[in-house]
Amino acid sequence: MNIDHPVNNQIPQLKALWQQAFGDTDKEIDAFFNVGFSENRCLCVTLNGQVAAALYWFDCTLWGKKIAYLYAIATEKDFRRQGLASKLITAVHKRLQNNSYSGTVLVPCEDSLFGFYERFGYTAFGGIGEFTCQKADTAIPLSKIDKHIYAALRKDYLPEGSILQEDVLLDCLDAFYQGEGFICAAMKRNGSLFVPELLGDTEKATGILAAFGLETGTFRAPGNDRRFAMLCPFEALPTPAYFGLALD
Repeated sequence: MNIDHPVNNQIPQLKALWQQAFGDTDKEIDAFFNVGFSENRCLCVTLNGQVAAALYWFDCTLWGKKIAYLYAIATEKDFRRQGLASKLITAVHKRLQNNSYSGTVLVPCEDSLFGFYERFGYTAFGGIGEFTCQKADTAIPLSKIDKHIYAALRKDYLPEGSILQEDVLLDCLDAFYQGEGFICAAMKRNGSLFVPELLGDTEKATGILAAFGLETGTFRAPGNDRRFAMLCPFEALPTPAYFGLALD
């Protein structure tokens, strides 16, 4: 068994594992590997030349400290229940600590995994507000902005002590918008609107839907509707106020 960064000839295996674990389309997977992927931000378990498990990360900051957002942790179905995910998480923690990271953050894809990650020192913090609504009769003015403007504006809208994400992660999202009293990231999914982050005036959600010409949408914002992210500190770190823009 080898745990290390992937090499180029393992990319097809990583894509196949991703599709098996998460069910994304070839187009969605290719988009990630074309924009968000780096061999230096991926660790995989190789058994007899085959990728058996993998995870990825993006750089973030919390109170000026560098942390990693672990993402898309998956084990190939023929190798599950062998402790590979545990070995992979332990290995990435050690590697990140050796590279001056102060901790990691992740978002469990289902409630049952919160207990699993607690075994590695993760603790749930904060939460997320999530709601679905119908469009308003009248659209509100909406301006498309680039990721750099969004990142700059985001710092003014976020609760103090929030985790800040880097530019590469923002590249993986579809588009960003600004309106009076709010900013948001948004993407169309199966005839509906998915807003992984709405910061500012959440009452503008119905008007945002009308601006897109869509009947329904799901929005996420800072809040406490449900637990969302977990932090594993490698040193003393204040509890984050909020983590958003999860890729799921």
